[in-house]
Amino acid sequence: MLQYKDLNLRRVKTAFEKIKAAIEADDFRSADVKKLNAGPYYRAKLDYANRLLLQFARIDRAESDGGTETVCLALEVIENHAYERSRFLRSAAVDEARIEYAAAADAQPAALAADATPLRWLGQGRTQFELLDKPNVFDETQEDACRHSAPLVVIGSAGSGKTAVTLSRPREAEGRVLYGTLSAYLAQSARAACGTGLREPEAGGRFSQLPGVA
Repeated sequence: MLQYKDLNLRRVKTAFEKIKAAIEADDFRSADVKKLNAGPYYRAKLDYANRLLLQFARIDRAESDGGTETVCLALEVIENHAYERSRFLRSAAVDEARIEYAAAADAQPAALAADATPLRWLGQGRTQFELLDKPNVFDETQEDACRHSAPLVVIGSAGSGKTAVTLSRPREAEGRVLYGTLSAYLAQSARAACGTGLREPEAGGRFSQLPGVA
């Protein structure tokens, strides 16, 4: 089980540790894991009033590297059954009756793996994950880049995590943050130039110089 980096367990730490141990042992019955009727989300029972919102994810590796691995993502503590306040469910209607009487097959390892969202990276030994448009579990190199002091130029091949690492940085910063990529800057410059009357050149012609960009 991996924890969302902003997961607040202050009031339910002991109950969370019991659920974590049960799920990691594939004992979903003890954790009372049930599928919600709103998206690919599940919940585990922390106590009488509070629930733990879960999502499952998997990473597909070569057989020589251990094959497919499924992980449980602990997203959020739902206090007093207030699913409508969840930042992940986004006000989706959750029917408690349908949760309580969901088929037991919904929370079996095979069903969970089939319902799991794919992960691109899964750093070994990690206990927390980032959440941008999808869950990200950085490896050691990505984590080092994420924590490196600015200024920093991130270079890597396609799919290496450059954007994910860069987007995670402003979340840790205080005050105003300016983030941009070259493509975003060029697009902004082009819009500014078009606003001043720049038009597409005739065949064989050339664009005027964009503001600040040769």
